[in-house]
Parts: sequence; C-alpha cells; structure tokens
Amino acid sequence: MALAPVLTFLAVEYGWRAAFIALFVLGMIWVVCWLLAWQEGPFTSVAVKNDPPAAAPEELYTEPAVPWSRILCSRTYVTSAILIAVLSALTTVVLTWLPSYFEQGLGYSRLEAGSLLAAPALSALIVIITPRSPRSLSWSSPIRTAIAGSSAG
Repeated sequence: MALAPVLTFLAVEYGWRAAFIALFVLGMIWVVCWLLAWQEGPFTSVAVKNDPPAAAPEELYTEPAVPWSRILCSRTYVTSAILIAVLSALTTVVLTWLPSYFEQGLGYSRLEAGSLLAAPALSALIVIITPRSPRSLSWSSPIRTAIAGSSAG
C-alpha cells in the first residue's frame, strides 16, 4: 500500500508490466536479504544439539510431533483462516473498486487516484515508525486506571 503511488506512476508512464517487474525485482531483493540474514532459531532441536545444556536429558533433543489435523482443526487456526479470508475480500474490494471510484466517480486522474489510495497506508506507516516517548502515551493512563479499577471490584 505504501508503494501505491510509485506503482501507479510506473503503470501510467511505462505500462502495467513495468509495475509487475518492479515488484518482482523488489521481491527478489527481499529474498536475497532474507537468505543472507536468516539463521536457525535458538529453541529448535538443531540449536539445542549444537549447544546442549549441561547433563541434558535426551528429550531436549526432540521436538514434539503434532498431527496436522490437530493444528488445522484448532480454534486459533480456524479463526485466523476466517479472518484472513474476510480481510482478503475487503482488501480486494478496496484495491479494485476504490481507484475506479476515484477516477470515474470523483474525476481524479490515475496518478491522483493511486496517491489517494496510498494516503491511509502512508499515514499509518508514519504513525507506526515515529518514535514516541512514554509521556506521549499518557493519554491512555485514565483508561487503563478505569479498566484496572473495574476489574478489581
């Protein structure tokens, strides 16, 4: 979403294939960076075998075997799958219908429609990455106090 203005510019100026090629190149750069930086986690059997604790029992070397049916039928998985399906449907509607509405309904150009589509995502990204001090979060203090007070009684 944050790249929507750039992709819109590429699509308008050079055609839709240029936007796909740009995303492909960006994806390949991400894959290379991931493969170079990835390492085994500290709690896997491989890591434990490489750095065993003193006098560790043999059970530490094996990871528990969980059947796929148990994972796929768990409430967590089923709920997540439903939520992802709903979110994907909503995202698809927004990404396909909203730009057309901006162009045909409101009269914006393709470039302006793409920029308007990215505005909420860019503003959320700015809010997320902007460093905040604990004082700036103090607005939630009365809320937390009220919640703690109601649960204590």
